[in-house]
Amino acid sequence: MTLHRTYLLAPLLLTVWSLAPSFRHANAQPLAPLVVVMASTAGISNIDSGTLRRVFKGYPTDQGGKRLVPFNQNVGAADRVRFDNVVLGLTPDQIGRFWVDQKIRQVSQPPRTVPTVELLLRVVASLPGAISYVARAPERLPPEARAITVDGKTPSAPPTKTATNLCCSRI
Repeated sequence: MTLHRTYLLAPLLLTVWSLAPSFRHANAQPLAPLVVVMASTAGISNIDSGTLRRVFKGYPTDQGGKRLVPFNQNVGAADRVRFDNVVLGLTPDQIGRFWVDQKIRQVSQPPRTVPTVELLLRVVASLPGAISYVARAPERLPPEARAITVDGKTPSAPPTKTATNLCCSRI
């Protein structure tokens, strides 16, 4: 009798289990745009995706007469995972291996990590050349920091999964 119930319940449990992700996604809130931020006084309003990738891979990069200094969010933070995926095309495991390889080869240093988004925005606003990213609508940024375009795309542009629309990703 118990074996018979198991055979009857198994398909029902599998059906419920397979539908569970669709219930989660149906109620999920849309993600805020992932925007690249710099100080309002930086004098830089656009960056191309190749330069952005180079900066966050630790290579010395100048733009607009300023050395760009990248800052990351904490390892494992949802915004950092999205950014690394969209900009660098790497998963968290791949990022870890990338930085180990860079350290062994003494090629480049990883961006410094800032523990909170609020502190990150204060650092970006006060340090010349500082560049980072946040998942926040541009109008919600403090006046000392501003969203810059990536490849000429504004953060209000429709989101896509292409590398040319990094500032607008909602992946």
